Amino acid sequence: MSQLLRRKIAELTLTEGKLETIALPRNYAIRSIILKLAGSITIGSGTTSGTPKDSNPLQILGTLEVRREGKDTLFRLPADIAHRLNHIFYGTRPDIVSLSSGGAQTDTAVRGSVVIPFEVLKGISPIDTLIKAGGLSSLDLLINVGKASDCVEGGDRPVSVGNTPFTLIVETLEELGLDNWIFGDMKQYLVSSVEVNASSDAFQIKPIPVGNEYYAFVLRARVGNLPSNAVIQRIKLKSGSEVFFDVDADTLRFDNKRQFGLETMPDGYYVLMLSNDGLLNSCLDVRKGTGRETLEFELKVSKQTGTNIIDVIALEYIRPQVQIPKK
Repeated sequence: MSQLLRRKIAELTLTEGKLETIALPRNYAIRSIILKLAGSITIGSGTTSGTPKDSNPLQILGTLEVRREGKDTLFRLPADIAHRLNHIFYGTRPDIVSLSSGGAQTDTAVRGSVVIPFEVLKGISPIDTLIKAGGLSSLDLLINVGKASDCVEGGDRPVSVGNTPFTLIVETLEELGLDNWIFGDMKQYLVSSVEVNASSDAFQIKPIPVGNEYYAFVLRARVGNLPSNAVIQRIKLKSGSEVFFDVDADTLRFDNKRQFGLETMPDGYYVLMLSNDGLLNSCLDVRKGTGRETLEFELKVSKQTGTNIIDVIALEYIRPQVQIPKK
């Protein structure tokens, strides 16, 4: 029988553009890391107001990374994407108070939360992929802190941290009593970000790395760094002539609402679940010996005015390494 432990491990004031490294506890199995950010933003005078970005306070956190033993990256995503994945997979959006406009304002209080999960999201047995922290020589959270100006897209008004500096609280949710459990890994990372330069019925994103197993893919479409539902119209995922997904983009978004119990699906996001009912033994297997030597997306896209980008996020499952004792 396991027991949950939630504890605060750090509280710090952030400096724009600085890399923060926070040592994580190495006692028990870590289920997730919870980040809580708060501060204020001031936008000065100018002739043109910008547009607040999606989940804009979390732009301050930049890119989040969890690294094991100094080199094994288990998680690496921009904080705003991680926040929206929380929204989708947990069926409810984490706490957030965002800028409502890009116009002139003084000391507007903002805040946001994000969870870095290691559990099997929507899985039958969520604890199968926790981080076994006991016995590790290092386990670190790295935060590539962004800037206040990252919170707003366009415009000529200066954006800065207000009189209330940004503070970050870091907590862990850990499971006690699982010392003898053998865990796999569920890695989350950005595979690629590809620009769409023209409309196409067969826009390719390739190669997607093979030699592993995928639990899910998430696509995010954006125009000028703002999420958009207009860019992607149809999604196909295939390996050679073998097709795993071939679906209208709006239909997939509707299916995602049903899958994750959402009233509304965040704009620009599309989730391709590749495991039946959260079973890890039914992930998309593109390891050596499966005959699947390539993996790619083929999309129908509609180029919108401005810079169109499609981000591909992977949830990759790595099976536990079980050592059989020698006789």
